[in-house]
Amino acid sequence: MAHTTHRIDLGTRCSHVALLGIILGLGASALAQGDATATSEQTVTLESMKAQAKAKGWTFTVDDTPAFRQELWKIKGVDGVQNWRKDADFDNAPPRGGDLPSTYDWRNVNGVNFMTDVRSQGGCGSCWAFALYGSLESNIMIKDEQEVDLSEQWLVSCCGLGGCSGQWPGYAANFLKASFSFVDECGDSGAVMESDFPYLASDDFCGCPYDHPYTIENWAFIGPEWGTPSDDQLKQAILDHGPITVCVTTSGSFSAYSGGIFNDHNPDPITHAVVLVGWDDDQGSNGVWFMRNSWGDWWGEDGGYMRIEYGCSNIGYNALYLDYEGSGDADGTLHVPSEYATIQAAIDAATTGQEVLVAPGRYRGEGTTLINFSAKAITVRSSGGADATILDGEDERPVIELLTSEGSGTVIDGFTITHGYSPMGGGLRVNGTPMIRNCVLRDNHAQSIGGGLASSHPSGPVLENVRFCHNSAGTFGTAHCFGSWVDGGGVEQDDWCSCPGDTNGDGLTNVNDLLAVIGAWGGDDPTADFDFDGTIGVDDLLAVIAGWGSCP
Repeated sequence: MAHTTHRIDLGTRCSHVALLGIILGLGASALAQGDATATSEQTVTLESMKAQAKAKGWTFTVDDTPAFRQELWKIKGVDGVQNWRKDADFDNAPPRGGDLPSTYDWRNVNGVNFMTDVRSQGGCGSCWAFALYGSLESNIMIKDEQEVDLSEQWLVSCCGLGGCSGQWPGYAANFLKASFSFVDECGDSGAVMESDFPYLASDDFCGCPYDHPYTIENWAFIGPEWGTPSDDQLKQAILDHGPITVCVTTSGSFSAYSGGIFNDHNPDPITHAVVLVGWDDDQGSNGVWFMRNSWGDWWGEDGGYMRIEYGCSNIGYNALYLDYEGSGDADGTLHVPSEYATIQAAIDAATTGQEVLVAPGRYRGEGTTLINFSAKAITVRSSGGADATILDGEDERPVIELLTSEGSGTVIDGFTITHGYSPMGGGLRVNGTPMIRNCVLRDNHAQSIGGGLASSHPSGPVLENVRFCHNSAGTFGTAHCFGSWVDGGGVEQDDWCSCPGDTNGDGLTNVNDLLAVIGAWGGDDPTADFDFDGTIGVDDLLAVIAGWGSCP
């Protein structure tokens, strides 16, 4: 859980330390960039590696990177105390029942990136600190919806952990715990903000005390006490606990990596700590991990990442996850997709009165319906609102079913409900009086009645700020809503999208709207996404042309 302490006045001394840190941090950044060109010896080595790439069938490219020039692969960043397994928890549980997804990536969960920017450790063997914080910062984004930058320098300078000479990430994780079982030089524990102690890339003076706004409840190694976890154990941990910290063996080809799938296996002892953010079973010879490094965003591909084959260079050794509960868990909030991969899984786990908080993204499903509340008096709310949180029935199934007499204690708040399909009630099928608010029902279809919403309850659901758009029905019409409760008034059934092609709401479809669609091309701006498929493209351009002129 989040753990906040009283802010201490650090005074002039610590202000000077912070200023010094900023200055030296800029120097560390320059160091990380390295010289503009490689030495003649390094150039020869690089050309030799390119020849090896052809001879050995490497599926990745190598280039003159700052990491290669600084020979960062020779810095052993994982080292330290010999009893690092002492008192540690080992989670050797097998994966839960059901098939794991063939691909998963915390950089793109329903269109949302839960990773902070890639950092650079410079010429200091502090990868262990960056690998821990790569996991913790992501967990804070997942649980608290806040992007933070934590101070690796505090771990390097204040906790007696070996600094730039290296440390085992698991032993260092103890200093993040809320229990105060491991404390820094001033008797405190928990992560410090980067702004309070900027990164110096050196073993420097601590200068504590500092605020410690983030702590973890615990941490655990993944898999058996000795050995590397199975691929499925690593995948399950990534799903359940967010990006995880692992170790790997580095080499010259590793440091010169510039893109592709890394497959130069090195069986030597591990040297480096990194973060696994996801996987893809369909890439490489047998699947790849998406790995985040700490050698700056100019290294690798996608701004500091690598695709590395399963089992290559001891990837996954010493794997651990952090148990960060998040500030929302104190009131029983269930988070999607962090704690639960799907909205339905969170609803199934929820109890009366709890809230399921859904991060922005487009959610799809399988089976007969996307979401079924099964009479639970809970709130399902999006954190980003209807414009950013889409429940998509894919024209195959109803989106939401509330058919077991759900009452006013059941609340749906802040979603776009779209592309639902059913004989009756394509978007919503209701038999009770739940609260539905701040939602958009659009592009749903029913074979007979109630394309957007159908209810058999005489009082019907309670609608608050619910808008209807482009819903359709077959035999009896009633495109948006159907039910005896509709006739009682209070339901606004005008088509909210009565002016297709109007991006700015001025009541005209003209060249300005055409330019707006072209400017948003390939993106997902909802104001220009007239067919609501999640991408601005040709169909949206045609919608502007078809609606040219004044709106009806």
